[in-house]
Amino acid sequence: MGGFALPEALLQPRFQRAVAQKSVKVHPPAPFLPRGTYSPKYIVYQHFCHRATVFFSRFRAPALSYAFDIIECFKIFFVFTGQISQNRLTSRISTVILCSESPFTGGPKMKRRILALLLVFAMFAALMTGCASGKQETAANGTAQTKQTAPEQTAESAAEETEAAEETAEPAEEKAAEPETLAFTDSLEREVELPKDITRIAPSGAVATMILAAIAPECMVTVNATPSESQMAFLPANLASLPETGQMYGSKANLNLETLLAADPQVVIDLGDKKGDMTEDLNALQDQIGIPVIFIEADLAHMAEAFRMLGSLLSGKADRGQELADLVDRTTTMAAENSAKITDDMRVRAMYTTGEDGLGTNAAGSIQAHVLDMVGVENAVVVEDVSNKGGGNVISLEQLYTFDPDVILFADGSIYDTVTDDSAWSQLTAISTGKYYEVPGSPYSWLSGPPSMNMILGVWWLGNLIYPKIYDYDMAEMTQEFYKTLWSYELSNDEVTALLENSTLKAAQ
Repeated sequence: MGGFALPEALLQPRFQRAVAQKSVKVHPPAPFLPRGTYSPKYIVYQHFCHRATVFFSRFRAPALSYAFDIIECFKIFFVFTGQISQNRLTSRISTVILCSESPFTGGPKMKRRILALLLVFAMFAALMTGCASGKQETAANGTAQTKQTAPEQTAESAAEETEAAEETAEPAEEKAAEPETLAFTDSLEREVELPKDITRIAPSGAVATMILAAIAPECMVTVNATPSESQMAFLPANLASLPETGQMYGSKANLNLETLLAADPQVVIDLGDKKGDMTEDLNALQDQIGIPVIFIEADLAHMAEAFRMLGSLLSGKADRGQELADLVDRTTTMAAENSAKITDDMRVRAMYTTGEDGLGTNAAGSIQAHVLDMVGVENAVVVEDVSNKGGGNVISLEQLYTFDPDVILFADGSIYDTVTDDSAWSQLTAISTGKYYEVPGSPYSWLSGPPSMNMILGVWWLGNLIYPKIYDYDMAEMTQEFYKTLWSYELSNDEVTALLENSTLKAAQ
């Protein structure tokens, strides 16, 4: 039967980088290497690949491509002998073989898995047989060499001493070439060993995607979801072509481990607010994929520190991290100073609502409505069981009439355009007085969805909208400044008008 070419997975950059070490001479040429000089690890790597190719040239089965994934796990062990623990190797293999039992993703059917395992174990046995035969050949060559003449033995001894000297010097050089690491303590007090030079990162979900796209888009190797065409008008161009991995948390949790591993990140970064006992979840994921996973708390109260921390971790991003942290500090300081000026008789009651019927409210105490609290607005919606999820707490029309807010903030895509034609809404104070507005939503909602660094801009927008005499500045100019700082995008005057026409510009009329 015809042979199978080794897949690209066997030649990923992670493994190619490992073979550029001090050379060792190979003579006579091995069946899997031409005459030349090579690293010992590279020889082992090529030996393994050769044995795998010979073995699989005898089979044709649907499980072969899956078996190659498992082979990659073995290959990691051989290429990085001495640099990877048995536990990590085991976790790599279990991720591929047992992924159907993972809490984060699904996997192949049992029959296919069993067939792949049988093929791999047979291949592994063939590899060991090849190694044993290599030892026998070495012993036979040694017997033959004892029959050489004295001059030949002298020359051979000199050559062997030269090679021994090269091999003795090599471990020190290889050790110096090993990537440096550092011990990092994340926001959950987990100590995680990270590469010192981090240039390839993967976000755990939507919040992490947004924050990492602001500080280091060129370092990202995945996104949680490909941004829409309207979002991409403002975001870094490379995000559109990155593979999607889904997200680790939330109602739509669907983290794709296969895509995540194929992207070859150095670290997976989870950002946002703390969600119960995350330590166990992150440890389980880290053990499963064999890649460091860290959590950095990044709600508004911790956003500045999160940017500084990311700036210190990511290669060459210290200045960018500080720039973004300064913007957050400037925002929170401004909001604290201005909200302190608002007296009880000045305070405005507002409702922030979402959904096609406008009844999905972000109630008082919800992280989705945190901007209202920061600028001194009273959240008119008070419920017992507050939801922090997108869409918030769904209320009835009877509750809506009871709350009857002074101002209603409609999320982008809600019923803002049609609300005046709806008799159920038109009797409300905010609608009848014209004090209802649409929250700008490009590239992300300025108030939440997800609750992340986009809320920084929302603080400036909402304060100026509700209390323009206290939050006194030109919101159009602030919008242009923030888009340039956050997303490196130069907003035109027409784009600013489109963003503010249903809120700031409407209120100014």
